[in-house]
Amino acid sequence: MTLAHLNTPPWVAGLRPPAVAEPHRWKEAAAAIIEDGLAGLTAGPGTLKCEGILGIASSCYWYLCQAAKSYGHAVFVWHMDQPLTASDGSLTPFDSGGLVSGKMAFDPPLTTEAEFKDFYDKNRYSLEHWAPTFTSGVKNIHGTLTDYISGLAPTNGLTGVRYDPADPQAFFWEAHVLRSAVISRTRPYRLFITENANQDLLDWLANRADDDYSKYRTVIEWVGDNAVKVSPAQSPADMVRQALARWAAAHP
Repeated sequence: MTLAHLNTPPWVAGLRPPAVAEPHRWKEAAAAIIEDGLAGLTAGPGTLKCEGILGIASSCYWYLCQAAKSYGHAVFVWHMDQPLTASDGSLTPFDSGGLVSGKMAFDPPLTTEAEFKDFYDKNRYSLEHWAPTFTSGVKNIHGTLTDYISGLAPTNGLTGVRYDPADPQAFFWEAHVLRSAVISRTRPYRLFITENANQDLLDWLANRADDDYSKYRTVIEWVGDNAVKVSPAQSPADMVRQALARWAAAHP
């Protein structure tokens, strides 16, 4: 399945590899996303800390035209073509969590929460015209969308930021949308998932369907129609980046 026909830059969110102690947690999260968008997930302590420091109201988070290598065997892609307003959230040319957690280096260093918030406030954009803002911003900071998707260091980075090419995720463009906004409950467009994980998810959903047929049947049907199965030799995140590169080539 291709993404090239989408008329706006794709949004991406993925699930981290499952913990040994909680092997089914990722399936519960996947089902929640398919049923109720990212708003179906509960924010973790790291996200809550970040929101508190930066003054972000409870939100859902996506990367624009990027997929993190840290994602596990399930990566979702959204087609966000509905209108957004300035009150729905913000767009940043960096990972807000990376800003607070110290994954972004500065010269001179930022050492206080007030400095983190000031940097965030000065470098965030409205979501009202997010697509042209993202497109022009990527060209200004990264040179080309293809270079950005490839994870290359920016050619014209933000003032005071020291870019580490070994950790490009800190500089992925991020959209954060209020959980209360309708768009946060938008179902994903596609799920890129390993073949084994896809079968594992379907089996788990089928077992749950015995208890709540109508709920899980809808999720099972969605997976059947929209899952892009990835061979064991490749990672879903790599496949998403390849699909995004083709999208960029189709939208120069």
